[in-house]
Amino acid sequence: MKKSVWHRTLLAVCAGVIGIVVFSYFKSAPQNLPEAALPAVPVSVASVVSQDIPLQIQAVGTVMPFQSVAIKSRIESQIVAVKFRDGDVVKKGDLLFVLDDRTIKAQLDKAKAELVRDKAQLEDLKLQYERNKSLTEGRAISKQVVESSKFAVQAQTALVTADMAAVDNISVQLGYTQILAPIDGRTGTITSTVGNNVKVNDVPLVTINQIQPILVQSSLPQGSFDEVRRAMHAGAVAVTAIMENSAAVAAGTLEYIDNTIDKSTGTFVARALFANADEALWPGMLVSVMLTIGQDENAIVIPEVAVQNSYSGDFVFVIAEEKAQKRAITVKRNIESMAIISAGLKVGETVATDGMLSLSDGTTVSIRVAQGSSPP
Repeated sequence: MKKSVWHRTLLAVCAGVIGIVVFSYFKSAPQNLPEAALPAVPVSVASVVSQDIPLQIQAVGTVMPFQSVAIKSRIESQIVAVKFRDGDVVKKGDLLFVLDDRTIKAQLDKAKAELVRDKAQLEDLKLQYERNKSLTEGRAISKQVVESSKFAVQAQTALVTADMAAVDNISVQLGYTQILAPIDGRTGTITSTVGNNVKVNDVPLVTINQIQPILVQSSLPQGSFDEVRRAMHAGAVAVTAIMENSAAVAAGTLEYIDNTIDKSTGTFVARALFANADEALWPGMLVSVMLTIGQDENAIVIPEVAVQNSYSGDFVFVIAEEKAQKRAITVKRNIESMAIISAGLKVGETVATDGMLSLSDGTTVSIRVAQGSSPP
């Protein structure tokens, strides 16, 4: 009995000692164990810089000929010759079409003959009038006869004038048998060839478009109307046009803005003039138009790829002391893969431009360094 009690007492003492030892160990151990260190996220970076950026307006433009003339016949006749081919470049005054002129020449010959006849009759009447005036002095004939001869001269003079007008009119008609180019330009498709009859002011025989220089017309938002107008008052407004799927850039100047804003679209028409010496611009072509209306001085600029979007707005990851800091920003506008920042960044700071999907506020980063360069 006594031995059993002694054993129980010994076991209780041992259990107590063990409990004290374990408690002391955990009490002396650190309460917050360090977590396993996470690897740094590699990122590419760019510096926030300040530079002068052109103020530009981008729009879609339609190329238009500087002048366009639909060539039509001014008389009814038949085409006897075509002096050019489809698509030829022509100069003002070049012969395009020749029409049958035989009928008009015959009419002109007749009118000239009538003019000669009536002029001869006029001279005869003038002689009679002078003779009658001399006979009145000796009272050989009455004054009534003299007055009649005078009126006959006047009537014949009017007839001669009418004959001269008829000759001039038919001569003009004869000129219409040769159709000349009224402007410099490039011809389109010939719609009537040799042997076809043409009528007065009928369908165009061909259309000539002047494409040197050439125009590009765009519709700009009414919000930019004041800026564009001020820029035009300050001087020539530079305009560039880029063709689709082409690296070629045409340079011109803004020539005209419309005097009315379209209330249905909230836009106004602007038209630019291009020299088009290489004929890169073609009527009907759609181009991307850029108007430079000023300069945004000392603008804060970062690469456009650095800007991230969320439901709460735009933000970037600022890199400082190998840590990423998420910061909200305000983007003023984008231009040529650059973002113009109006709030949220200062010149000299560094922003991440790659690897942002793995970043969060406070993430440790390592900066990728391109070969031959050094980190900012």
